[in-house]
Amino acid sequence: MKTLVTHRGFTLIELLVAVSILAIVSAMAYTGLVRVENTQQRIDKKEARIGQIQMTFLNFERDLQQIVHRPIRNQYGTRRPSIEGKGEYLLALTRGGLSNPAHVARSSLQRVAYVLEDDKLERLYWMVLDQAQDSMPVKQVLLTHISSIEIQFLEPGGNWSSDWPPQATDSSTNSAEQEQDRFPRAVSVKLTLPDVGTIRRIFVLPGAGA
Repeated sequence: MKTLVTHRGFTLIELLVAVSILAIVSAMAYTGLVRVENTQQRIDKKEARIGQIQMTFLNFERDLQQIVHRPIRNQYGTRRPSIEGKGEYLLALTRGGLSNPAHVARSSLQRVAYVLEDDKLERLYWMVLDQAQDSMPVKQVLLTHISSIEIQFLEPGGNWSSDWPPQATDSSTNSAEQEQDRFPRAVSVKLTLPDVGTIRRIFVLPGAGA
C-alpha cells in the first residue's frame, strides 16, 4: 500500500498575520532607532555647547592672567589704559605672552577686547598696540545665543563696579595717569544663556591692587 503524504502550505490569513507582526516589530525598532539617534544628537549638541562655554571662559582667563601695564593709543590718538571696561568694549586690555613661532620682529604684547554683537560674543585683537586709523581688529566669535553678559571689576576697597578705570581723585597729570592705569583686584564675568541659565566666573588678576 502506498502512503500519501500531503504538504500543507500557509493560508492567506496566516501570511497576513505574519506580515502584520513583522511590520509592527519593524515599526517599533525604527521608532526606537530614531529616538536613540535624536537623543545622541541632543547629547552631542549639549557637549558642543558646554565646550563652547568652557573655551569662552578659558579665553577670558588667559587674557586676564597675561595682563601687563601697557597703555595704548587708539585710532584717534587717544590714550587708553592697560585695562578698561564699559566703554566702546565690554572689556579691553593689553596682554603679554604672545607666541612668535616664526620669530617675526614684533612685540610679544597684544591688545585684545571683547564685544557683544547681536547675540554673539566676539574677541578682537590687533596686530599692533598703538593703532593707526586703518588698524582693523581680527574678530573671533567665541559664543553664540547669549541673552546678556555682565562684566564687573573689584575695586581695591572691595566694591564691585561696572566701570573701569575708576575716576582719578588727584588733579596732577602723573597721579591721574597712575590712577587710571591701576589693575582691579578681580574681574567678574556673568553670562546669561537661554538654554543653560546664568553662569558666573571670577578671575583674580596677578599683582592685583598694584
